[in-house]
Amino acid sequence: MCFYFVFFFKCLFKISKYAVFQYFEKAIQFLEEALKLAQSMGLTAPMAWLNNDLGSVYLHLGELQKAINYQADALTKARQMGYRILEANCLNDLAIIYRRLGDFKLVLEYRQDALKIAQQIGDKNLLGRLYYEIALIYRDTSNIEQAEESLEKASEYIKEVKNLELEARILMSSGLLDHRAGKYKRAMEKLEKSLEIRRSLGDKPGEAYTLSALADFWADIGDFEKVTECTEKVISISEEKGYRDLMPWALLCVARTKGVKGNWDEAISWVEKSLNLSKQMGYIRFGAFAYTDLGFCYMRKKENEKAIGFYQKALEVCEKTGEKYDVVIRAVSALAGIYLEMKNLEKSEEHYKRAMQLAEKWKQRRYLWRLHRGLAIISSQKGNMDESKIQYEKAIASQKEMTAHMDEEMKKIYLSHFDRNRLKEEYNNLQKNNGKSG
Repeated sequence: MCFYFVFFFKCLFKISKYAVFQYFEKAIQFLEEALKLAQSMGLTAPMAWLNNDLGSVYLHLGELQKAINYQADALTKARQMGYRILEANCLNDLAIIYRRLGDFKLVLEYRQDALKIAQQIGDKNLLGRLYYEIALIYRDTSNIEQAEESLEKASEYIKEVKNLELEARILMSSGLLDHRAGKYKRAMEKLEKSLEIRRSLGDKPGEAYTLSALADFWADIGDFEKVTECTEKVISISEEKGYRDLMPWALLCVARTKGVKGNWDEAISWVEKSLNLSKQMGYIRFGAFAYTDLGFCYMRKKENEKAIGFYQKALEVCEKTGEKYDVVIRAVSALAGIYLEMKNLEKSEEHYKRAMQLAEKWKQRRYLWRLHRGLAIISSQKGNMDESKIQYEKAIASQKEMTAHMDEEMKKIYLSHFDRNRLKEEYNNLQKNNGKSG
């Protein structure tokens, strides 16, 4: 009789795993049937695993509270059994959920507890995964050196166990750090390798996340055809498989494709849809990204007061969650630019200097040339030509440093957008005007 029950549970597990990759509703149906049977027989081990799987499925569906409840039940049962590997997995899965809720302190606590267990049992695959996940928290809170160290440790373990899925994740995260640091060519190579691995594994959610990172990368370079290509693929994956947890990002991608074409009202509409969905899901952290995009849209529409309001909302979310990464510098530097356009030189200078400090502290070197240029313009308008000259020279040097990490095609595209070629022209004009006034 025991044999039949074991066989039955194995079948349900196999069907549910297949269903997870195809239809989440079917996965829930099979898993809940198996859970009821396990409960009726008082089988704690299968109940723990089934709760863990149900938590993972509800996470994909964006139902975060249900995901928390199932993972918490799984964690309790894992501890009752003394099943340490499942306990570590549940702790990490809960950390994934709370990262979306923006509770970074709790996330780090869960992951460090899971790491202790992994170290005690010597599970190299789990150790690699946890060092990778811990790196994400260090990155989100701008502990960049610790993030890099954790990714290196994760890579060492993954080389031993040859986990391709995790290798793809590490490549993506490392590529993001390189992108923020202005190491463009290396960033692109890592992101494209991550995408290649994820496609080979049929990892659709992973593919969508890497494509989103590539879309951000190409937007920074100025290749908007590639931005559109990447975002359309993200949208397709989200709609095709019903990955509801990806939908806020997919809707944001739609907004960005509209913005690329200058359709700012449509872009705003799609950002608002993404924001509303994220609120329904309780996805608190996402709000910072959506508000930043709304600020950008209104800035492009020259509705500066609205833009300021949304950028400030983005910073409020970051203050609440502890997020200290890219979105903070984007918001602060954008506010600096808006205040400059409004001729509020004091506020503009204050924000440029704050953004500069953050960019240097958090190794976000891709922003530096813009920030030096803004300070140069402010100094010029204040009549401080010597300081303006210094800031222009720093901007030119910073831009040269950025393009040194690009191939020729990438460099050509990069310099053709956002007035990047105007730096030297502005600097030369400053020199001429300064010479005339002298």
